[in-house]
Amino acid sequence: MTTSTALRDPRKNNLNAIVGMIYFITTETLVFAGMLYMYLSLRNNMVNWPPPGQPRLPVEVTWANTMVLLASGVFLILAGKGFYGKSSKEKVLKHLGIGTALGVLFLGIQGFEWIRLIGFGLTFSGSMYGGLFYLLIGTHAVHAVTAMGFLIWAILALKAADDMHSRQNVFIAAQMFWLFVVGVWPMLFVLVYLL
Repeated sequence: MTTSTALRDPRKNNLNAIVGMIYFITTETLVFAGMLYMYLSLRNNMVNWPPPGQPRLPVEVTWANTMVLLASGVFLILAGKGFYGKSSKEKVLKHLGIGTALGVLFLGIQGFEWIRLIGFGLTFSGSMYGGLFYLLIGTHAVHAVTAMGFLIWAILALKAADDMHSRQNVFIAAQMFWLFVVGVWPMLFVLVYLL
């Protein structure tokens, strides 16, 4: 294979997407670690947590929503396995589509719960409790929305490709980002909602 042919090979060029995603996820892991350290430090200095008068977080709904998010991750893993087995492009797209739809459902439920919490008086500027809640959970939501964009991009790239393997690295980068979002959530759920 000549250099000019290698440069035109989408599988080689898209490797940059995977390497870039590894760097991005590494930095975002540090961002979340720093925010969690700040959250735990501030929380440990409080006598009462949550402070009196603050609305109760919707643990039951968020628990069910966590299952939705984890299921979306399973479907993304199944879609990824389709590249290595004998799965058709349609089957890979089906798993990717279901995983993406579950991600959209997760975000919709999360948004609905935020609207309810704001209605109950939990606001970003109303208290340190509210501010920390929206900072941590909001940062995760921004990542989830961005990852949804990448998943939709991967769906469109796979649909347009004659050979799905030519877009495998694009899919892998999107999958990595979504699985990062899925993996961070249980930690946030336990620390913010349960403890």
